Amino acid sequence: MQSVNISFLSRFHTQLDTMYNSTLSFVYFCVFTFIYLLLCYLFFSPLNLGKDHINLILDFAGWVLDANPEEGLKIFTEDIAEVEQLPRPKVLDYLLRTHKDLVIPYLVMADSVYLS
Repeated sequence: MQSVNISFLSRFHTQLDTMYNSTLSFVYFCVFTFIYLLLCYLFFSPLNLGKDHINLILDFAGWVLDANPEEGLKIFTEDIAEVEQLPRPKVLDYLLRTHKDLVIPYLVMADSVYLS
């Protein structure tokens, strides 16, 4: 079941990418982005993805970080066991490559979560 969900979401993600790069209206794109995020939540939130799925998490985190950086950082700093086990060097490397403006907020939030 999980592989079917991942395959479906990957195709949906590709479709959204195509839509984003085309001349479709902003509202149309927003509606599909909302549907995509809702599907991600419905498919993946019960799975509690952790360190074994870090590549999948990083593949899909970009959309959330672009849409809402503050909430998106919670993907990597939430105070739950699965998040605390994520490889912090890999997360930091990802942020350095894709969202440099979020590196310092990540380090501050991660520091407060992991040291408390």
